[in-house]
Amino acid sequence: MLYFIDPMFIIYHPKVDIAVVLALLSASLIKNSLEQFAAITLGMIFGDIILSLFIFHKSPLQLGTFELYDMWLLTFITCRVISEVVNRGYQGLKQYFVKIKN
Repeated sequence: MLYFIDPMFIIYHPKVDIAVVLALLSASLIKNSLEQFAAITLGMIFGDIILSLFIFHKSPLQLGTFELYDMWLLTFITCRVISEVVNRGYQGLKQYFVKIKN
């Protein structure tokens, strides 16, 4: 809740910041793209349920709003881009140091 109260933690927009942080977290912890897809999808659905029921007290639970789709797409694309950049950078550095060693 502090994230929504204190504007110092907001870098660009609250929804975009959350999506980027989730992407960074999942890209750093999970390497397989299918596992990233499942973790992001289940995590965002679970988070939407928690926010709807316990925080905002929405009686008819409405999952799958356009806002959730946008955040999910932004999170997944950012996660895949970060994963590819990190993996290719690691492979390049590995090849570079093998050449130096030999």
